[in-house]
Amino acid sequence: RLKSTVPTKLPAKSLRKTFCRLVQNLYSSTGAIISQLRQIASDVAQLKSTPAKRWELLVTSALSALASGVTVFFLSQGGV
Repeated sequence: RLKSTVPTKLPAKSLRKTFCRLVQNLYSSTGAIISQLRQIASDVAQLKSTPAKRWELLVTSALSALASGVTVFFLSQGGV
């Protein structure tokens, strides 16, 4: 069971100040959490794009090797 950080017997004015302070702390914490979530979402998006970049590099390399092989084949058949 959690203990309350707010004393139970406070005058109304003091209780109001304490409540406002707690709400401000909650608001600040929420802002920090949202900022961290945005950063995590950005990192996840970057990680998701990494395999696609690797796949593109693999396809480009394979096509370059195929084009080089075809060129060498035709040049060797032509007697050059």
